[in-house]
Amino acid sequence: MPECSCVVSCHCPVYPSEDPQKVVRAVSQIFEGVTVTAGPDGAGFRSDGPEILQKIRDATNSRRSHKLYRRHLESNLHGDSTWLYLNKQAACAGTIALCSGVDESPLGPIKVTIQSPDIEEVIRWLASDPAAP
Repeated sequence: MPECSCVVSCHCPVYPSEDPQKVVRAVSQIFEGVTVTAGPDGAGFRSDGPEILQKIRDATNSRRSHKLYRRHLESNLHGDSTWLYLNKQAACAGTIALCSGVDESPLGPIKVTIQSPDIEEVIRWLASDPAAP
């Protein structure tokens, strides 16, 4: 895990057809240990430290999708922050699935934003293959 300061924030829409508590539960399954709140603009949280991203890192390792995650994180890199979309329906099932765009998740994606003065190090850690030399 990188030894740097990092702020992770998350936001996803909650539509009238959705139960806000189910959306909160879906986000909480991916980001354990945070307090997710639901309001009129959607559900989300803000947390300090890269450890909250561990479950996403584990998913990239188990599916060997490092390059895909790295490509998304690097293409969304702007200054000291980057972001990615996760599929909200997959999160409801306790699974982490990357979305390429907003329209790929019918109920709207979960947007995860990562900000760090060492953002390149955070990306390297999050999307690295531990088996690589």
